[in-house]
Amino acid sequence: MKTVWKTAGGLTSRSDRVDILVTKPEITVDFCDSEAVGGAPDADSAPVVARIVMTPQMVKRFAGTLANVVGKHESLYGSIDERALAGGKLLYDLIGELCVPHGYEYSFKMSAGTLLADRFLITMDKASLGEEYRRKVIELCTKLRAPDVFLEAMNRSLSEARILHFGFESSEKGGMHKVYLEYPLPVPAKPALAHTSYKWDPIHPERHAIGTYLRYPVLCYEDTAERVRNLLAGCSKPGAFEMADEFLRLVMPRLKENYHYMEVTDEGTPRKSFDVNFYGASILMGELRPLLLRMAERYCLPMEDFSARLDSIAKTRFGHLTGGIDREGRDFFTVHFGVQARRR
Repeated sequence: MKTVWKTAGGLTSRSDRVDILVTKPEITVDFCDSEAVGGAPDADSAPVVARIVMTPQMVKRFAGTLANVVGKHESLYGSIDERALAGGKLLYDLIGELCVPHGYEYSFKMSAGTLLADRFLITMDKASLGEEYRRKVIELCTKLRAPDVFLEAMNRSLSEARILHFGFESSEKGGMHKVYLEYPLPVPAKPALAHTSYKWDPIHPERHAIGTYLRYPVLCYEDTAERVRNLLAGCSKPGAFEMADEFLRLVMPRLKENYHYMEVTDEGTPRKSFDVNFYGASILMGELRPLLLRMAERYCLPMEDFSARLDSIAKTRFGHLTGGIDREGRDFFTVHFGVQARRR
């Protein structure tokens, strides 16, 4: 038999809370709307917008159907587990499903009293994704709950990008997912757009930003130091430039090729920072230990734990130094290191 459902005159209600009453002959499900009284989902005064009374047998079949629907939703739109969304494993697993070669880079970020070490960046050539690169990137970002406006912007810009970077950062406020589109760029004669970044918190959607990375022509030490000095002039605590300058003086003489210097701004935030790629200097993290310990001391980090962390990465290669003012207006430094090639 074909069932014809008559929906004319039916009511649609939204619910953010469900109360269940169980008796032997029946199960009662109350759908409540706490927003109607401006309360939290567990507010006692939330009004009932619908009540459904079912037999236990009907509830069991209904529960199975709901489980199937949730599974289909997650297969299309990604996990709805907030714990998974706020962590980095989901991104790591989604990249693995693409089955393409990629680079994997570690980093840690230091600011006043805070060390953020659960951070990574995954890099791939867009061409490795094949002709369906657009669909694959948008589907991956959808499963990470990227804002719709970001999906639309990425969809428009992906054709221009050559390299794709996917990043994750765990912070005291929650996890941040990141996508960077890197554009083909010869050695520029003037500042040119090298990357556009999209950063968002999947649990707290108000936390998001679009970043612009301008790459500058190859600079000598004096020009680089002057730009870094001006950028760090707004730091509330003195000594930020002196820290950065120690890196420049130590690393730049050992560069065997041109390095990349970029400056970064995030739309709608006070963020402004520099990024210098020093992989060409072939310096191991262990060689930077004294400098990094002084930097950790400046930020009042637990020295014993930080020292042990440096010991564990002493033989990995130093990569980037990033520093400046973050989205909350605090000065910071981020050290990137240990890039390695992976298949999955």
